[in-house]
Amino acid sequence: MLGFGGRKKKHKVERAARLAADELLDQAFSYSTVKTHASKLCLNEKQSPEMLAAQTALWFFRNPGEKFEALLKSQLSARKMVLKWYEEGRLPSMLLTAFESSLHKKYHPNNLGKTNASEQAQETS
Repeated sequence: MLGFGGRKKKHKVERAARLAADELLDQAFSYSTVKTHASKLCLNEKQSPEMLAAQTALWFFRNPGEKFEALLKSQLSARKMVLKWYEEGRLPSMLLTAFESSLHKKYHPNNLGKTNASEQAQETS
């Protein structure tokens, strides 16, 4: 049986997973897969669902696997949503900075060939 804190955590994880899967990752990954990662990242009560959603989505953006093309298409709208949450006071600046710099590094057009080539080299070694 879940205690009061357990129910709050479960609700936060479910809401964050829904936000990450639908709003940030544009359903590139299943809700259940996203929820599994969100539950691993849920740390404390002060963490808002938006913070957890951004952290969860960031993990998927950094580790796209075979979903790279889908995430390439959704990363711009995800960046805008994370910025909106920051402007509304739902995210700390450190998380916004980490999200933006990670996506810029991985998905910027000037970096695409470099990123894919280095990933392929790692896979073959």
